[in-house]
Amino acid sequence: MSEATQSQFDPFLFITASIMVPLIIALTANILGPYAAEYWRLRNERQKTKWNQMHERFSAMLTNVPGFFVMGSDAEKQTRFLEAYSHVFLYAPDDTIRRFNAALVSMGYAKPQDTEADKAMKEAILSMRRALYGKTDLTRDDVLFPVRAAQKPTNAS
Repeated sequence: MSEATQSQFDPFLFITASIMVPLIIALTANILGPYAAEYWRLRNERQKTKWNQMHERFSAMLTNVPGFFVMGSDAEKQTRFLEAYSHVFLYAPDDTIRRFNAALVSMGYAKPQDTEADKAMKEAILSMRRALYGKTDLTRDDVLFPVRAAQKPTNAS
């Protein structure tokens, strides 16, 4: 080895670095580990709660869907369905909300004209959704307060 190469290699620095790097990693993991574990526990708990809420509300909706179709209509089942729908709005994915809205509109539910109070309430509901769900692409128009459209009288001849 040349003299320049020998002077660049310092065995003391090599040994110190080989001891210090694992020591620093171990200390960092020891200090940050509990915080990371608590973060993941809270994150998983939040996801589990959201899933349980969706499951409960979706089950209620599916249980009451026959109120729209079987032997005419069952107003009580429809009311329970719409109550469950209003809770699902906070937890369900955007696409699910839009599909339920389309189904309700196709069954004769209409979007009422928005008053200023309605607009403010819809913004508040979207704010709650963002707080619980996070990012959402839903707009105020996607917040549906379903109202049964007035049925046109039929001419009996």
